[in-house]
Amino acid sequence: MNICSKEELAELYKPEHFDEKLKNVTLHEVSEKTNIITNVDQLVEKLHSYRELGISRIVLHNVSRHQELFIEDFSRYANDFI
Repeated sequence: MNICSKEELAELYKPEHFDEKLKNVTLHEVSEKTNIITNVDQLVEKLHSYRELGISRIVLHNVSRHQELFIEDFSRYANDFI
C-alpha cells in the first residue's frame, strides 16, 4: 500500500512532483504502510515470521546508502532463506 493512491501517483511525472506531494508525510505514516527495518537482525526476525506464515517469496528493497554493508551483513543469513 502506498502513501498516495495509484491515481495520484500517475500524476507525478518528475521527482519534484513527488517531493512536493510527499513533503509533509511523517515517518509514522510511512511506518503504517511498510516495514522499516534498521538492522539485519530485525530483517532476519521479520523474514522468519513471514516464513512461519507460509510466505515463500519476498522482494527486499534496501534504500540505505550503504549497499555493500547490507549485502555483506545479509549474506551471512541468505542461505537460510534460499
